[in-house]
Amino acid sequence: MSDLVTTNPEATFDRIVGKLFDNNWIILSANQPLGLITFRYQSEENSSRSRSHVNVLEGSILVKAETATSTRVRVALTLSWQESFADHTFQTGVRNDVPAEWYKLVFDTLGLSAPSTSK
Repeated sequence: MSDLVTTNPEATFDRIVGKLFDNNWIILSANQPLGLITFRYQSEENSSRSRSHVNVLEGSILVKAETATSTRVRVALTLSWQESFADHTFQTGVRNDVPAEWYKLVFDTLGLSAPSTSK
């Protein structure tokens, strides 16, 4: 999914890194000359004393000049999950078809327009 913003790539890149950092997302790499940022976000949901469920969202953001006055921000995500149980057993899984609400979370965190449902 992508969004078009009306700032230059350098300012957009710096703003995105700042937003991720300010929201306690884990920045795995940030390469401004390539316009590439990789990150991880973890959240726990529906957990109880007998079961812990953690979502691990990993993504790449590509920041490139579209025109002289606009920048394209592209996002690609992978979602994995981990469950651990009181009996010390584990389950894991990965989704490459990440639901739209996870893209919305990323774009909202970055302060960008909410994407449409098409990737």
